[in-house]
Amino acid sequence: MADNTHSKPLSDGTMLVIFLVLACILYFVGDLLTFIVGMIVLTPLFAGNYNKAHQDESH
Repeated sequence: MADNTHSKPLSDGTMLVIFLVLACILYFVGDLLTFIVGMIVLTPLFAGNYNKAHQDESH
């Protein structure tokens, strides 16, 4: 049986597109407060994931 427990990380371009799509959804669906709070939450999440994904490259 194949061992499919390891997944490939998403590329930087894919992560950027996902971030922009979520930001657009927040902008067009919510009001200003929802957009601001959503961006405050989304930005550190995506930045932390980017830093974690590229942490091994610097060592």
